[in-house]
Amino acid sequence: MDEKIPVEKVVKPWLSVGESIQIDEKTYEITKVISASELGGEYGIHIARSIPVYYVNGISVQSRGAYHPEQNIVLVFTNTDEETLRHELTHVVEYHQEKSPELLEFYERVKQAITEDSFEEEFSSFNFMKNIHEFIADGRTKPALIAALKKDGLYDEFIRVTSYLFQQ
Repeated sequence: MDEKIPVEKVVKPWLSVGESIQIDEKTYEITKVISASELGGEYGIHIARSIPVYYVNGISVQSRGAYHPEQNIVLVFTNTDEETLRHELTHVVEYHQEKSPELLEFYERVKQAITEDSFEEEFSSFNFMKNIHEFIADGRTKPALIAALKKDGLYDEFIRVTSYLFQQ
């Protein structure tokens, strides 16, 4: 059918339904294309930039969804849930914005303050410690981290120091 386009080569014009995209050595067929700004509106996330969200057939072993900042695309797999989709759309908003010194300092404090005791028993992911981007997206979308931030008295400050990223 169509040439298989590696994810690192995706550029405007957007790919279309029925075309294929290669991600981590696996090829996926695009089943739906929507603008991130349109989709974000459905979830109450204002996204000023119009970038493609590609729904693809199949499941990714690495993740339930993905924002690829270099290509500025979002990928939605068959196993993507609403929480993951909101997480990836949050990356679209925050990723390319400069992080304030206050936010960076707060992030360092949170990495020291949040421990296993901050979470409910069933929670086991410390994804937010990977980098500032995961911290922002997890803090906005992951109920377990939101609860931990609240439990440790850090949630209101989190909202305050990240709010400038979401004012369009």
